[in-house]
Amino acid sequence: MSPRTVPSVSWPSSKAIIARRESAPLHSQIANLIRDDIEDGRLQPGDRLPPEAQLADHFGLSVAPVRQALLSLVNESYLERRQGDGTFVLAKVVAQVSMLSGLTEADAAHLSGAELEVLSQQVKRSKDALGQLCLAGQKVFMLRRIARIGATPVALLSEYLDPLRFPGIDRLKFRGRSLYRTLAELYGTRVTSSACELDLVRASRDEAVLKLAPASLLLRVTSTTYAEDEVVEYAEILYRTEGFRLQFESLNTPSGVVKVPTEAADRLN
Repeated sequence: MSPRTVPSVSWPSSKAIIARRESAPLHSQIANLIRDDIEDGRLQPGDRLPPEAQLADHFGLSVAPVRQALLSLVNESYLERRQGDGTFVLAKVVAQVSMLSGLTEADAAHLSGAELEVLSQQVKRSKDALGQLCLAGQKVFMLRRIARIGATPVALLSEYLDPLRFPGIDRLKFRGRSLYRTLAELYGTRVTSSACELDLVRASRDEAVLKLAPASLLLRVTSTTYAEDEVVEYAEILYRTEGFRLQFESLNTPSGVVKVPTEAADRLN
């Protein structure tokens, strides 16, 4: 079935007005209008938007702010550009997230169906406090990876371990390798639990690999991972929030300890 092209007579609405005198830039106003229509369901997944020139004519603007607005929504995973075919609203895909399922292939990102790519791994001098992780020396092993679902980057992982506690870990190849399974199989250390804190932060240049607009909001999860009572890892995970809806679920374990085991993300894909 061919994609539905949104007729200009019904979308954008005649009530969709761009105010030249507002302090908000023109491209931001256009992006906000389109984003709101996607989230409210007036634009459906798979819809093909009218051409840039047609949108510009509707708003009484030049093509430049329209193009900038569409590109920003592409970066936010609301829209997709297809060479020679047009600009489309992205469909929703559900990605299951488990906060305590570190033995999955998605490791500390806990994203079912995600693929991890190693960005860097190194032993370096530790300058900052790393939660409750206590180092035997002055250096720390850092593993930095990105999680993708399809072609879309969804999370950035930075994981820290004591290289003296896990000798030779910096020489291992972590492409396609589970960190927690490696700890269990090579070092006899089985991860049993983790304690997490969540907050919202603004994206910086260090998170450019997530392909977000400057100063976009990220969900930051910092966690301390345990093997029984021993702290073995400190991690910081940055989840993109644009194009996501996060859901949390709490369960009681047989021991009576309340965990936060699942988190669902609806991604505009």
